[in-house]
Amino acid sequence: MTEFRETQRIDRGLLIFLALTSIGAIVGPLVLTYQEALKATGGDGNDITVKYLLIASGAFVFTVLVFSLVASQRLEIDINKYRFRFRMPPFVKWKEIAPEEIDSFRVEKAKWFQKMRKSRMHYNPFTKKASYMMARKYFVELKLTNGKTILLSTNMPDEMLNALEGFKLNGK
Repeated sequence: MTEFRETQRIDRGLLIFLALTSIGAIVGPLVLTYQEALKATGGDGNDITVKYLLIASGAFVFTVLVFSLVASQRLEIDINKYRFRFRMPPFVKWKEIAPEEIDSFRVEKAKWFQKMRKSRMHYNPFTKKASYMMARKYFVELKLTNGKTILLSTNMPDEMLNALEGFKLNGK
């Protein structure tokens, strides 16, 4: 029986890109707004300066909070002979799956558009498919007995399949 643990994080390049675009998206329009406000008041914009500073600081705090949430996102998968669980904090807590709930599983190579998406949590109620994916080359598709499908991205597909087979055999 093989134990399998994997933690996937968002790429640093994406984090740097998000930081730069969020700063640019806030600073540019606020500077232009401030300049227009000074022109409209004839150069004396004390009232507008206070409003501008409140708006700028609020937008900056909001951006930092959103950026922190995105930066802390990761996918953790833990499989041993007793349990199979995964989570995607800070949004999804540990979800455990019993061996009898798994109907089948297989590995698929990610298509080019799946590699482009950096991080994704998605549930489609029509197909009953839930995705917990980072930008990786492979993902494992789990079909459950209740008709739902779960997609989990992985860097080590063979090790994950071995652990899933051992987990399923141990549960029977």
